[in-house]
Amino acid sequence: MKSLIAERLSIRNNPVATIWTDTKPENAIQYSPGQQGCCMALFAKAVKDGDVVVFDRQTCGCHIGTACLGFGKLLETYQFDKNCFYYSYSVGNEKWEVGRETVEKLEKEIPPQFKDVFIHGMRMKKNVEDARIFFEEMTYVTIKEKYVVMKPLDMVDLEKELVEVITFVVTPHQFSALVLFSNYSNSRMDNVIIPPTSGCGSVSLFPYIENNKMFPRAVAGMVDLTTRSIVRNQLGDNCLTFSLPVSKYLEMEKDAEGSLLDIDWHLEYN
Repeated sequence: MKSLIAERLSIRNNPVATIWTDTKPENAIQYSPGQQGCCMALFAKAVKDGDVVVFDRQTCGCHIGTACLGFGKLLETYQFDKNCFYYSYSVGNEKWEVGRETVEKLEKEIPPQFKDVFIHGMRMKKNVEDARIFFEEMTYVTIKEKYVVMKPLDMVDLEKELVEVITFVVTPHQFSALVLFSNYSNSRMDNVIIPPTSGCGSVSLFPYIENNKMFPRAVAGMVDLTTRSIVRNQLGDNCLTFSLPVSKYLEMEKDAEGSLLDIDWHLEYN
């Protein structure tokens, strides 16, 4: 289907639909089982190249991606001491004995893109305990379907496919318009959230959760610095994501005509 929102805002990137299904699409791009990678790099291929990408429980690229795409709780299949993850998210595994021993054992196995943060830490949390609480108290989703598919919205049949989320990759001007427009049809002040999460969390997990609420909210994203560094060659530096639970998307599509999107704000959206 075509998006009136994308048309009104001159969004050049493909809006991407996230779909749950038991059927694997033909010719879809997918990581190999156990392959290390970022699921947002494949998401970017759907955005820029119009590709169809697919994930299952064995092909999400990393543990955070597995949880954020809807395949259970974080670290269910983590092969190291779970505290290694919390140390890597905070102060680094060089700060404790088990972490240092793990680094020595896996020196040749840790992919280069993950080695520095595993050893020295991402410093996203001030201490290990805060990191542990942050992830343990996060709400997770376990879908019953086998696959999560991401593909351009114009390839989607909403009547036949279980669409959960529509994501726009936008410029700051377009982002501003979407934030305002998400508040168009009600008087609430919390129609958009910006969770401190990974890139995949903002385009999948958090919108999944919103989809089941009485008043689903839009989820702003691409605030994850790791994700930004990974997709910058594909999407550039001047982008943010704006993800809509499908019910919120359909409401906004219906309201687009006659809204603030029809006004010439004298801004170059692209």
